[in-house]
Amino acid sequence: MHAVSIQMKVVIYALFTFGFIASSAAQTTPHRGVWFWNTTKVGGVDSPHSSKFVVGPSSSAAEDEAIAFMSAQGIKEVYGSYLHRPRDVPDEIWPWNAKLDAAGIDSQLLISGFEPDDPTPLTDPTHSALVTKVTDRLIDFNDDAPSAAAKFDALHLDLEPQTLDAWSVGTGAHKRVFLDNLLDAYIDIRAALDAGGYGSLPIYADIPFTWDKIPGSIAWVDATDRDNWYTAIGNVLDGISVMTFSKDTLPDLASATDYERTGPFILGGGTVHVAVQPKVGPGEIWPTYPAFQSVTEGLETAYGEAHLENYAFWRHAHADFGPSIGGGLPWLEAGPVLVSEVSGSGGVIIFTGVPGYLYTIKQSEHPGEEGEPIGTFRTRGMQGREELSVRVDYGDRKRAFWVVTEEANGAER
Repeated sequence: MHAVSIQMKVVIYALFTFGFIASSAAQTTPHRGVWFWNTTKVGGVDSPHSSKFVVGPSSSAAEDEAIAFMSAQGIKEVYGSYLHRPRDVPDEIWPWNAKLDAAGIDSQLLISGFEPDDPTPLTDPTHSALVTKVTDRLIDFNDDAPSAAAKFDALHLDLEPQTLDAWSVGTGAHKRVFLDNLLDAYIDIRAALDAGGYGSLPIYADIPFTWDKIPGSIAWVDATDRDNWYTAIGNVLDGISVMTFSKDTLPDLASATDYERTGPFILGGGTVHVAVQPKVGPGEIWPTYPAFQSVTEGLETAYGEAHLENYAFWRHAHADFGPSIGGGLPWLEAGPVLVSEVSGSGGVIIFTGVPGYLYTIKQSEHPGEEGEPIGTFRTRGMQGREELSVRVDYGDRKRAFWVVTEEANGAER
């Protein structure tokens, strides 16, 4: 069980009118970054929360809804993957960047590289495929942008040689060579940005937490060899996101990322973000949404920021396992809730419950009063949202009010 900070959503129901008022406890706005991939498969199909479906001239409402969610959840940086659209149809991306800018969110172009020559181990020492991507999708895009707000604010690189077949069959010494090739790719991309007039544009990159370990999968000559490599990438990169998707507790995350957070990269002036993956539900990283929230908020308390990979996973986790009363978002209506009269002396309040929360019903004769608890409820399973109900008695009252509270960490795991 993970410790969770209490977060409450309150809904007041009035007898006879069956109206309600929603309010929420004040929260500190976090500082978060999020990956926003062109397509992400959830349940075997492309998620509608992928950038392919959210961003574009025919998706203005979807863009606004996504930015509202991001803003409510404290997102300050979006790492956006849009494939070739910044090159071929930049006018589909410029307005999106401008909307992010107006919301106080930085737009970073996310470029990945998984092909054997991208970054190349041997065949193309100039890394021309990657440099061409950066030139077409960022330099030319920004040069032609109609306003400063429409430009990309940074470049975010997700170059993962560990996904290549040559890596999986290679020795630790081969993997050490791959990391030098990766460093060369960073250097070539930085040089291309400098030559294109973007010498001050930041570059960030994704790094697995396993690379620094000695002994580990990389055949470092010694600790100095490892330190020199991290120092070298720090001379090129402004920041790294440490991918820790197999860790689900603060102590494990702290231990896994200790070297990056305290070592030569950060000592050289770089920034280090701890990245977690918001997959929630049975068999996933987090059993409940409050468990995910707890660790995310713990990272923010300890290190100032948490970064989430990725937006589509997050939206589905929030929809299936997030707060149900008001959706946990100030811009959503509370509900759905029903007050069904079953007799002249009583009724049933029906509402949606989610694993990881405790629901308490309080009854009072006047709105705004604390009220007396008349029952507490937990969900019965771990599969997501389910219907909960509570019988309420009118007695001889002329009116009554009920308050339903949703408190994180109330349910058994």
